Amino acid sequence: MRKVIRSTSIALIMATFIAVQPINTDARSHVRSAKQRCDFLRAAGYRHCRPPPGYVVDHIVPLCAGGADAPSNMQLQTKRAALRKDVGERAQCRALKRR
Repeated sequence: MRKVIRSTSIALIMATFIAVQPINTDARSHVRSAKQRCDFLRAAGYRHCRPPPGYVVDHIVPLCAGGADAPSNMQLQTKRAALRKDVGERAQCRALKRR
């Protein structure tokens, strides 16, 4: 039950964010900044610009859906969870490109 609530909450947050933000599907807008990623990791307490083993830095709202490439839109996520989330994000981004 808890996983269902969490994923539903994330979906609602993403839908709200997407509805409010202008969507830029230009390929150049999807460039990830190493500096922003490093700033996020340093703010999270990691001295080196590398996530801990088994984790990746993930964008909460995907860049293709108008998410910012900023530390405020980043989270540490296990590699397994990131792979699951990426499946849904790819489908979402394909749908946005078709518009």
